[in-house]
Order: sequence, then C-alpha cells, then structure tokens
Amino acid sequence: MKKDVSGYTEWLFSRALKKSGNLTDAEELTQEVLLAALAYQGRGGEIVHMP
Repeated sequence: MKKDVSGYTEWLFSRALKKSGNLTDAEELTQEVLLAALAYQGRGGEIVHMP
C-alpha cells in the first residue's frame, strides 16, 4: 500500500528547519526528501514507517 508522503510536509519541514536553522535550506531539504520518497515508491518501494 502506498502512503501519501505529501501529508508529512509540515512534519519534515519543522525538523529540517530545526536542524538547519535556515528557512531556505529547510525548504530545499524538505523538497528533496519528499521527491526521494516519491521516487522510491515509484520504483516499487514501500514506506513502512513514518510518524
């Protein structure tokens, strides 16, 4: 079953901002992580654990 990773945008962004301390870096990191998750699912991978 594929999970809708877009629902985790806010959660990912808040953690990226806390880690980076920079708004632009946090936005880019969030986008990269979401795109990687979507690509992984596109290759048949299953995301089994997301908060």
